[in-house]
Amino acid sequence: FREDYIEKELTRLKETKRRYAMSPAEKMQQAEEQHANGQLTDAELEVMRIKIDAEEGFNNLQTHGQAAEAEAQRLVLPQANGQEAESL
Repeated sequence: FREDYIEKELTRLKETKRRYAMSPAEKMQQAEEQHANGQLTDAELEVMRIKIDAEEGFNNLQTHGQAAEAEAQRLVLPQANGQEAESL
């Protein structure tokens, strides 16, 4: 019984890891295949589309924010001229 539980849990974790590693396009393709096979309803497919779009938008904002932060540090740090940087 315990071995079966461990195997099922490992399988579930591997699937979760695989899903997170998928690109948004791959996730949408998988959702469309599930819809075509009758595993997802029209509404569930639309929910997946919205989730994937939101995730992609969030990732873009996060990437943009990190780039902006790096640019701000690049501009501010050279101006310190050896002085201690003030905390924001």
